[in-house]
This record gives sequence, C-alpha cells and structure tokens, in this order.
Amino acid sequence: MGLFGSKKPNIKNMLEQKDVSGLIDVLRGKDPHNYRAVVEALVKIGDIAVEPLIAALKDKEPGVRKGAYEALGDIGDTRVFEPIKATINSETDIDVLEVACMAMINLEVASLPSEFRNNAGEAAAGVVYVSERHPG
Repeated sequence: MGLFGSKKPNIKNMLEQKDVSGLIDVLRGKDPHNYRAVVEALVKIGDIAVEPLIAALKDKEPGVRKGAYEALGDIGDTRVFEPIKATINSETDIDVLEVACMAMINLEVASLPSEFRNNAGEAAAGVVYVSERHPG
C-alpha cells in the first residue's frame, strides 16, 4: 500500500488548490505514472511553488529531488540558480544529477535575451545528446 493507500492522488485538484506540499508528497509515492503530471502541475503553479521546491532539493527521496530540480528548471525563475548550484555538488544519484544539470542549463537559457533563447536551447539539447551517446 502506497503513501495514499489504494486511493489515487487527485493531481488536477491539487493543482487547482495550489497544493504544493501535497504534490511534493505524491513524488514520495514513487509512482512513475504520476511523476510527469506532478512536475507539470508544479510548473503551472509557478512562483508560489519555488520556496517549497528549493526545500525539496534536500529531501532524502531521489524522486522528490529529481522532480524539484525539473520543476525549478522549467519554472525558469533565476532566483533558484544559487540554491540549485549549492545542492548539486552533494547530489549522489546519477539520474537526479542529470536532471539537476538540465535545470541549470534551462536557467541559463532563461536568463539570455529572447533572441538567443531558441538557439541556446537547441545547443544545450545537442550537448546532452552527445554526452549520452559518448559518456566519460
């Protein structure tokens, strides 16, 4: 039995109520089917999700940290650059570290003037593709 028992969490309702802590709790449930919907909901909530997501970067569950990094990178608020940078060096899970690095790239791209954003995003995607194809 998971975090929510046999009852499936109502992510849509949590989004409507801007229940950031509830959404972060869903990430603790480790259900991969909920992951994408939770991250998208946190991004839609936006600014009010930033501080709880920064706190979630130190959570013991890798799935929570991964979701927090991804949502923060997608929200694109450059205030989170320093908190991400501060936690990235102590990250031990390689999957989480990969998402954390992408969040940093997204934040860098978000800080560029708009005329450079598309090209920078495409270049970053190329770097990730090449690094996945040729590790080490």
